[in-house]
Amino acid sequence: MLKNIKKNLKNQIKIKGQVVAVVCDVSSPEAKKMEKELLAKRGTLQFHDLLMKFNALFGVRKYVHNNLVTTVGREVLARLLAGDATYSGEINYGALGTDDTAVDNSDTTLGSESYRNQTASQTFANNIAYIDFYYEATECDGNYKEFGNFIDGTASADTGQLFSHVNVDWTKSNTESLTVSCIYTIT
Repeated sequence: MLKNIKKNLKNQIKIKGQVVAVVCDVSSPEAKKMEKELLAKRGTLQFHDLLMKFNALFGVRKYVHNNLVTTVGREVLARLLAGDATYSGEINYGALGTDDTAVDNSDTTLGSESYRNQTASQTFANNIAYIDFYYEATECDGNYKEFGNFIDGTASADTGQLFSHVNVDWTKSNTESLTVSCIYTIT
């Protein structure tokens, strides 16, 4: 009986991850002013709405990717369902990396992490989690080939449990901001 329940759960519950990244030109006085307003709202419920307006006004490139929810990420969720609170389950860091090796289900870190930031906003509705990361114009720049987010990470590279990992091809200059919005749908 237990075997059948596990089989049914495996066949029915799925996590679909999508990453939407927007690069914005922040070189104008208007963009700089709005970015300051945006940063003041980081971590609040108003952040996401203001971020969407900012991206619509100053966005110059948009990327959409389906991403892989890793084995270690799914393991954290299974532990929580079984009452094991070893990990909080909260995605709290998003990291950019430069390695273009194909992502794999068994990944536990990025191939070559180069910069990470804390979550800027997070919410959920109707079995969908929305988690945003914001990289200011002057924080980092470069050519990024991978993105991942982490459960219970710290400011140090390669910390926390890698929840998802995706190959990307994003370029960001020091006059551009980068928004990475992660959308996780559980069906």
